[in-house]
Amino acid sequence: MAASASGAKAAARALSATDDAQRPIQDGHRPRPSNPAPFSAHRSHSPAQALRPPRASSSSVGASLRRRASHLRSVWPLFFPMACLFFLLSFVNTIVDGLKDSLVVTATGGGPHVLPFVTVYGVLPSSFLFLLAYSWASSRLSRARMFELVVSLFAAVFVVFGLAYPHHELLHLDNLAVFLSSLLPVGAAGLVGMLRNWTFSLFFCVSELWGDVCLSLLFWGLANEITALKDAALLYPLLGVGANLAQATAGR
Repeated sequence: MAASASGAKAAARALSATDDAQRPIQDGHRPRPSNPAPFSAHRSHSPAQALRPPRASSSSVGASLRRRASHLRSVWPLFFPMACLFFLLSFVNTIVDGLKDSLVVTATGGGPHVLPFVTVYGVLPSSFLFLLAYSWASSRLSRARMFELVVSLFAAVFVVFGLAYPHHELLHLDNLAVFLSSLLPVGAAGLVGMLRNWTFSLFFCVSELWGDVCLSLLFWGLANEITALKDAALLYPLLGVGANLAQATAGR
């Protein structure tokens, strides 16, 4: 009887242990291990190592460069004329940008006080007039034709100014400047200087429009029209390098 009682108690304890072991699983919880490993033992990398981006291998960089070089060779017939055109436009812009200021400032009756008057009363109205003329012509001519026409007009103005520059003293309105100086206050000396050296003021306005119109408006409009979207990401940064080379060549 004692042996059977002890056996029954042992069986009851075993059954109770089995129920305790199965109850967490039935309740939806995993049983905790008897000897859990430290937290640091489960982490194979530090936070800095986990956030560190993977390093690009030399083979992948070389493959990317070869792919870009192959892409550039395929679009070279388009890129080379555009690069030459942008180089020339930027070169001319750098030359006239420095020349216009020196002519207005060093002319007889000129000076730094003339620049604000030329900018406000010369460049601003001429910009509005050009905008109206461009809006009218753009609806009647193609973009390529507009580019040729506008650049030809600017080039004609520069050529005429170059031919007339040796005779600028005969063309300037010295007598009118003396008359206006006797009527207007001293603060209007810049306006008098602008009218007196009207050829230099005209050159200043045309030079200001050259950079805004030929570079920003005409060239990039033409480039967007003839360049495919998949080629723009490669060609446009290289065109910017050409503009920097043009400025260095022009002496800036």
